[in-house]
Amino acid sequence: MNHISRQKRLLIHKKRLLLARTTTTERYLLGATVLILPLQNYLPTLGGLSVGFIIFGMLAGYLVLYRPGILGKTLVHPVFLAGYVFVGIGVFMELVHNSTGFSELIRILLMMLGGVFVASLCRDRQAMLAFMYGLLVASVGLAAYLFLTTYGALSSVKADNFDAASNIRAEVFSENDIALDLNTMAFFVAQGVVVAMTLALTTKKLSRRSIFVAITGFCLIATFLPMSRGGLAIMILSCASVIYYYGILRPKVFFTILLLVLGILVWVPDAIFSRFTFSTQANTSSHHVEARARVWMAAVEHFPEYYLTGLGMSDFYGNWGMNTGFRKGPRVLGTHNCFAQVTIYWGLAGLFGLLLLVQQAYRCLPKFYGQDPLRLCVLGLTVSVALNMFVVHTLYAKEFSIALGMLVGGSNWIWPNRPA
Repeated sequence: MNHISRQKRLLIHKKRLLLARTTTTERYLLGATVLILPLQNYLPTLGGLSVGFIIFGMLAGYLVLYRPGILGKTLVHPVFLAGYVFVGIGVFMELVHNSTGFSELIRILLMMLGGVFVASLCRDRQAMLAFMYGLLVASVGLAAYLFLTTYGALSSVKADNFDAASNIRAEVFSENDIALDLNTMAFFVAQGVVVAMTLALTTKKLSRRSIFVAITGFCLIATFLPMSRGGLAIMILSCASVIYYYGILRPKVFFTILLLVLGILVWVPDAIFSRFTFSTQANTSSHHVEARARVWMAAVEHFPEYYLTGLGMSDFYGNWGMNTGFRKGPRVLGTHNCFAQVTIYWGLAGLFGLLLLVQQAYRCLPKFYGQDPLRLCVLGLTVSVALNMFVVHTLYAKEFSIALGMLVGGSNWIWPNRPA
C-alpha cells in the first residue's frame, strides 16, 4: 500500500514539474536579471530608480500576469516565511525603542521579494543553467573592467606593508568612477571563479574544459585586483567546498589547481600580497587601527549595551554610534558582519530571526552532489554568500536575493528533498 502511495506521489510530482517547465522567454529573463544585478551599482539610475529595482518590477509584473499560481506557491515557501518572521521581529523591536527607523527593514523585505521572483523563474535545469551563465558573464565583465583599469598601475608599484598597499589601492581606484565598493566587486568576480571552475571540472569535452579553465584563471587573477581580503577568502573557501564534494583526489582537480596556482604566482602583481594581513593592533607608523578591526572590537566591547533589546537603527546611526568606536569622522560605520549588525539593531530576538532564515535556506541545499555541475555550482555559490554575511552588514543587498531565489527554486522544482 505504501509502495502504491509513493508511486502516486511521484507521478503527481512529475506532472507538476512538467506543467512548471520554463519557456525560452523566462530563461532569458532569468539570465538577464542575474547578469545585470551584480552590475547595477555601476549603471546609471533611471528616474531615480536603480536598474535592479526596475528589473524586479518587470519580473513582478510578468509573474502576476502569466504565472500567478507559481508566484503564490513561492511566496509561502518556508524560506520566505522565515524571512517574514525575521522582518516582523525587526518591526516589533523597532517599536520598543523611543526612536524608530524602518528603512532597512523595508529594503530587507524588498530583497526577499526579489528572491521570490528569481525562485519563481528558476524552475528547471535549463533555467538554472541560464542563471549560472548570467552570473558568469557578469563576473567576466567585471573582471575585464578591473584588468583594463587597474592591472597596469598595480604591476608597476611596490608595497612592503598593509598601509603602503592600502595607499596604493586608494590611489589606483581614486579616479575610478564606477568602483563604488571594491569588496563587492571582488565578491562577484569570485563567484565567477566558482561557476567557471565547477563547469571546467564537470564538463566531459576537452575544448569546453579548456575554455572554462581559462575563464577561471582570468576571474581568479581579477579577484586579487581590488585587494579585498574578504573577497579572496570567500573565493578560496567556496572553491574548496566544490572540490571537496566533487572529489579532491581526481587527476583533473590536481592539474586544474596546479595551473591556477601557477597563474597566481606569475600574473598577480606583487604589491597586492602586502595587503593580505589583518591585525587588531595600531599600526606603528600611522598609529591607527584599521576600520574593520575597530568596529569588530567595538561590537564586542559594547555587547552588554545592546544584546537584550538592541539599539534600533536610529540610535545606532545617531548619538550612540557617534560616541563609540563605530564613529569614523562625521559618520557611523556598520559592523561589516550581518549577524552582529542585526544583534545591534534588534537584540538576540533579531539574531534568532536571522538564524531561522539561514537555517531554512540551508535546508534547501541539494542532498547529493556527485558530478552534477548545477548542484555543485549551487553549493559553491551558497558557501560564498554565507561567508559574505561575515564581512558585510548590508543584508538587503541583491546578492542575497539571487542566492535565496537560487536555493528556493532548486529546492522547489529541480531537486526537491521529497516529492510534493
